[in-house]
Amino acid sequence: MTNSKGKTGDRLPPHAPEAEQGVLGCILLSPSMCLDELDEGGMRPAWFFDLRHALLYERLRGMHYRQPPVGIDLITLPQELRQRGELEQIGGLGYLTELLGTAPSAANLRYYADIVREKWQLRTLLRACIETAQKVYEEQDPAALLAGVQKVFLEIEGQVSPGGERPIKTILCEEVIPR
Repeated sequence: MTNSKGKTGDRLPPHAPEAEQGVLGCILLSPSMCLDELDEGGMRPAWFFDLRHALLYERLRGMHYRQPPVGIDLITLPQELRQRGELEQIGGLGYLTELLGTAPSAANLRYYADIVREKWQLRTLLRACIETAQKVYEEQDPAALLAGVQKVFLEIEGQVSPGGERPIKTILCEEVIPR
């Protein structure tokens, strides 16, 4: 099951299945280290194009941050997914085993995550451009269109969250530390 976030003409939006699998494979190799590093980098399930990967990332984070935390491996993860009725939805135990083999080590996590983020940025930019073009033809207010596009660009850059708030890391780096 791949994402239906919209084809443009005959083309799929930018995505990198191998990098998405690599991120998940790294997590399976070294869950605590990788999930902490990804959280620090701001990774979100929405960055994944493949809905299975987004769901897996969400479940892995949930297991890691649960109190008490649940150890993550090829026994506990399928059990978690099975209890939620999602194991077959993501491709079953066979797909989880396949994911484990996609990353030779967790050392390349940042590289894979950067690729996933860049593809999400491109998809978000593409979607914003298409939506803006449609609104232009509907003769929307130019100032409102510009404000909407600017908000999307700031979200892509990580300067504001999808809800419009600025991440604490941005505030600290730009305002508090310089003082």
